[in-house]
Amino acid sequence: MTRRSRVLLKDPDLGSPKSWFMCVPPAFNEALDIKQNCGAPNPGWTESGAFAFKSGDRLYNCTEAYSSWGDALRAMKLGVFIQSASSAGMGEGGSRYGGTVQFVVLTPDEERSRLVERFEYSMSQDEFVRMIIEGAVGDFAERLSTHI
Repeated sequence: MTRRSRVLLKDPDLGSPKSWFMCVPPAFNEALDIKQNCGAPNPGWTESGAFAFKSGDRLYNCTEAYSSWGDALRAMKLGVFIQSASSAGMGEGGSRYGGTVQFVVLTPDEERSRLVERFEYSMSQDEFVRMIIEGAVGDFAERLSTHI
């Protein structure tokens, strides 16, 4: 059993911190393993790092993407659409399994009238969470830089 912590990546009642690279509204609390714990010994919001973004999840770089689509396309630089994933967590013998996330990177077309698939990418759930907080790094950053 994984111990849950009261130290959270973000406030579960609010949207993403403004410093985050991607906008992650409260609807994704469960994917970030932020859960309301009603039992003892740790009541309140807790997290254990069992990240679980899943197929069909869509994340964007701005809050506008979660309201009016016309406003979203004018403001948006980047979106990711998760095609497949496996959850992170504890594996056999207590070792950490980072999970996987395969996703398509989307950016607006020149007219900002629709999103265009630019490339596919794969990383662990742990790396994905790091990316949505801190931004793109390494090979992913290089590939992304040619599209935004």
